[in-house]
Amino acid sequence: MEWDQLTYAHTKDIAPFFAAFCVHCKKFSYWHVFDQYVRDLETEMKLKRLQSAAVSPPRTRPAATRSDTPPLKKIEASRMVVPDQVTAPTAHPDMPHDVRAEYEEARRIASASPRSAAALLRLAIQRLCVHLGQPGKNLNKEIGALVEHGLPVEMQQALDVLRVVGNNAVHPGELSPDDVADVASSLFSLLNEIIEERISRPKKRRELFDALPEGARKAIEKRDRQ
Repeated sequence: MEWDQLTYAHTKDIAPFFAAFCVHCKKFSYWHVFDQYVRDLETEMKLKRLQSAAVSPPRTRPAATRSDTPPLKKIEASRMVVPDQVTAPTAHPDMPHDVRAEYEEARRIASASPRSAAALLRLAIQRLCVHLGQPGKNLNKEIGALVEHGLPVEMQQALDVLRVVGNNAVHPGELSPDDVADVASSLFSLLNEIIEERISRPKKRRELFDALPEGARKAIEKRDRQ
């Protein structure tokens, strides 16, 4: 990578942004570089050892360490801003087109807004329920109907996780932004697992059955009509 620090337009003032040129793909990416404060674990451990030894810490220690606040240290951090960072898994190849549209939008915004991504994934499974034979109106009832028709408990749990997190993500007080961020990346994998179980595997079984000789298929159909 080749890095160049940027300046503000029409000035020579340094901006907290860098342009990175990839010598392999011949494309640019742009990064925001900023100061970030994190726990200074080394200093924290030293203070704990002093306290356990009943030795008063030196008066010259940083002000932040003279209270219950953990000592902090400043580090330089960076975040890629262009192109958008997309870390969620790609959509399952058998995902229906309308479900994929919601999934891809959620995937594009997941790093910037996990709550919005969770809400979009809830909409995606509501669309998926239509492909599974449900009207796509009341998601809670439709998951229950799928269970009555033999939906495995693992798939029911995955659908309900997507439903509940997607609901609560847009209702104040239900889930904190941090709570949603912690599980948002897993929601994409859950949806892909549901597609694999309820769409891809039945499709593969049908293809194998259709590949049987016509005489064998007719004999099976005759047997099942009896």
